[in-house]
Amino acid sequence: MAKSHSTVSRRDFMKAVGLGAAGVGGAVASAPLFHDLDELLSSEKAVWKRPWYVKEREIDNPTLEVDWKTWSKPFDCKGFLSWKDKPGFSYDQFNTTVENYCKAYWPEWKGYTLRDHAMYEAFQAVRSHLANGLTQGVLPWKPARSPEQLGFSNWQGTPEDNLRMIRAALSLFGMGPVGIMDLKPNSTRNFVYDRTARGIKIIWKEGIEKNYKENDTHYIPVSHRYAIVSYNPEPSELLMRTPHKLAAGAASFSYIRTAQAKAMTEAFLAALGYNCFYAHEYQPAAPFGIFAGIGENARMGQTIVSPDFPYGRTHFVVYTDLPLVPTNPIDAGIPRFCETCGICAESCPVGAISEKNVGMSYDMATPLQRWGEDWNGNIPGYKGWRCDTWKCDGPCQSCRGSCPFNSVADGSFIHGFVKATVSTTPLFNGTFANMEKFMHYGKADKDPESWWEDDASRWTYGTHGSALFTGGN
Repeated sequence: MAKSHSTVSRRDFMKAVGLGAAGVGGAVASAPLFHDLDELLSSEKAVWKRPWYVKEREIDNPTLEVDWKTWSKPFDCKGFLSWKDKPGFSYDQFNTTVENYCKAYWPEWKGYTLRDHAMYEAFQAVRSHLANGLTQGVLPWKPARSPEQLGFSNWQGTPEDNLRMIRAALSLFGMGPVGIMDLKPNSTRNFVYDRTARGIKIIWKEGIEKNYKENDTHYIPVSHRYAIVSYNPEPSELLMRTPHKLAAGAASFSYIRTAQAKAMTEAFLAALGYNCFYAHEYQPAAPFGIFAGIGENARMGQTIVSPDFPYGRTHFVVYTDLPLVPTNPIDAGIPRFCETCGICAESCPVGAISEKNVGMSYDMATPLQRWGEDWNGNIPGYKGWRCDTWKCDGPCQSCRGSCPFNSVADGSFIHGFVKATVSTTPLFNGTFANMEKFMHYGKADKDPESWWEDDASRWTYGTHGSALFTGGN
């Protein structure tokens, strides 16, 4: 059942997309020029070694168009708990739809085996313990000792040094790239919900150092103005087998690892002498990843896509009073590519993603009348794409597994070349989308059973080594 990648030489590939030597030379000429490594490492770009074609934009000015009038106040998220609350949603119906999709995709597939179910149950059982209600998440057995108890004064570092330190720590804790948002009153801080889905009221309060709860109200210090934003890498080998149940288990595994990283980050900051609050359910994921420069809005809607970090899954947001330098949003051409691609929509078994002919819009997807207002679990106030959340969410992940930007950097020149060209020359976006369908770079189309039998599919935590984030200092 496995499909092989097509083989093409560099010369033939460049001819196929209309780029001769002059065209390639023009693309390379626009790359930044460094004469030696010392010059590179002393540059501002050394903080995060991103591909040359990823352009930084001004703070609070991402490629995502935001209606700040809508965000003049926080969004009330109360009432939307999960797909369990969706009108007409049925697990059995969803599972049947996905299984039928699997049978059409892999004609020889005979259905889930006991070991498939056992792996999914293992992920779900641990997730329900460690990551259920990630606002609290995993609590350490004992609190971290303070600097005073350790014989030190509080850590003192520049915001730039602190960012490098946090990036180093989170890489060890199992997270991916790290960006920083400055939570400004009356603008970016309004991305934090007014009330969470569980009905917790959020109030930013002056004169306190630590967050605390009273009844259904959570008070957060205004000194927690910096949001540390990151993502956990999802097991790539399982995601390549979407919409098989193993891929759904991969999502749960990502939540488990994020919960663990949350506990270690809180303890690390406390031992440095700073306060923080981990906030999984207190904000929508995508705006934080976009404004912090980790990725851009994509057709999938609820998730962002990164040009240099494939398989990013569970978002990680910590509000803290540790001084940090905000990071810039980026322009890597991803929304422009999504306009002409649509592979994720074609791969969705339940039709939850807008098709290729649907452009970016301020409109909400399939709104539901709730409390006299149209609302469907998506957030308003931005021009982009939205997932139809009333149809989505179950053991699937076909959209993420089929995204061309999830190609693993396995040494092939094509992956980097295509991403660079997408960013700088949108003329070829349609060609590359068609190439993706034919050559299957983003999705390996692997036989689900092969993961159990193929030693080459075995990576630590299920993630291909080349897909792990290694940027930054």
